[in-house]
Amino acid sequence: MSEPNGHRCICRFINHPKALIDAGKVDIPAIRMDRRGQMIRVTDVERTVVDVLHRSDIVGATDEGLPSLDLLHSLRLAKVIDYVRILRNRTLASLVGWCVERNRSRLGVSDNELAGLRTMRPLACSIAIARRRRFF
Repeated sequence: MSEPNGHRCICRFINHPKALIDAGKVDIPAIRMDRRGQMIRVTDVERTVVDVLHRSDIVGATDEGLPSLDLLHSLRLAKVIDYVRILRNRTLASLVGWCVERNRSRLGVSDNELAGLRTMRPLACSIAIARRRRFF
């Protein structure tokens, strides 16, 4: 499907993560918008960032998703942390923390904000981090 600006637009519908369904929170965070006369729900930037890291198959592969995250200029980290907490996945929390930390100056993220993700990281990872003095 081609858009007026000549870019190709591909729309792919995916299922919600099981943890989100189990928590009864499939509508969070989603935005309703009009797409050529059809109302659709689209995830917000924060949920999209987490979903790209959680399910790299959505964007093709991790090596395709990570460069896209480098285009972000801001991120509401509290929303990211809330969503990761709902998904209850320590490995995902570690990956999200790594990505945010890697871009922290551009995103304007403080140590205090990163603390929420640190509490969710895998326990085995904490031992290695203590030796290296790095976040993730």
